[in-house]
Order: sequence, then structure tokens, then C-alpha cells
Amino acid sequence: MKKNIIAISFLAALLAFGSDVKADGTANATAKIIGSLTITKDGTTSTFGDLAFGSIVPNATGGTVVINPFAGVRTPSGVQVISSTYGPAAFTLSGESNATYAVTLPSSTTITKTGGTETMTVDTFTSTLSGAGLVVTGTLVGTGGSFKVGGKLHVAADQTPGSYTGTFTVTAAYN
Repeated sequence: MKKNIIAISFLAALLAFGSDVKADGTANATAKIIGSLTITKDGTTSTFGDLAFGSIVPNATGGTVVINPFAGVRTPSGVQVISSTYGPAAFTLSGESNATYAVTLPSSTTITKTGGTETMTVDTFTSTLSGAGLVVTGTLVGTGGSFKVGGKLHVAADQTPGSYTGTFTVTAAYN
């Protein structure tokens, strides 16, 4: 009898509160697709795009030439520089309005004498973006932003005369 009373009480409770023992809930799934972040070198000459160290006279001990991206100045150490075109590389970023990004600078690159095998190293890359080291950050103003990159050229003792060229890669990604 006691079991019957419990079973009837349970049945009465189910009928009183409804027979549905599950609940459903819904939510939206959302996504926003944004355009990719692009980076392009500005201009086509060394004054407006490429990192240019200019004309350098080596000596018997070697030295360096530094291009400061903030002031655009060239600072020799242990070598002589002569009047010529020099300056930092210049880049433009395009992407999502007011997005933050990180730019990664190379640790070093090698430039090679045209028609030869002689090389020089460029390292200690710096930029006009905030941050220290090889990863620097910024925020796109509207949908674009720009920055400059400088570096240090290492000239060997009695470096072979000629024109030296090479490339370096700067990468950018959204934060």
C-alpha cells in the first residue's frame, strides 16, 4: 500500500508540473570575416622604399653603417660615407579599420656583390613602430598605417668595391 501511495504521489506531481522533463534553449552563432592584412613596400627608389646605406669607403679594419628609421640619418663607424642616396625602407599596411597588428622584423640578411660572391651582413633591424626587439606592434589608423625600417650594415676590412644587393622580409599579422 505504501508503494502505491508513493507511485500515485509521483504521478500527481508529474501531472501538476507537466509531463515534459527536458528544456530547450537557443543561442545565435556569429562570425565576422575581415579582409587580410597586407604589407607593401612604398615607392620604387631607395629614398622612398628600400633600405639604402649609400656609398661607403671601407678601411683596413672594417666597420658599420647604421640607418636610423626615425630620423632617416646614416651613422658610420670605422668607415667613411660619401654623399649619396640613403635611408630607411618604407612600408604601408592595409587591413581592418583600427585593428592592432604585430610586425616581425628579420634577425639578419646577407647582401651579395653584383657579379661576385662577396657578401656583407645587415642586422639589428629597427622600426618606427612601438615595441622592442624583432616583433613590434601598432594599430591601423582607419584601414591603413605606415612605418619605416632601418638596420646596421657590417663592412669587412677592405671590402671588395661594387654594388651589393639582397632582400629581407618583414611580416605582419593581426593581433
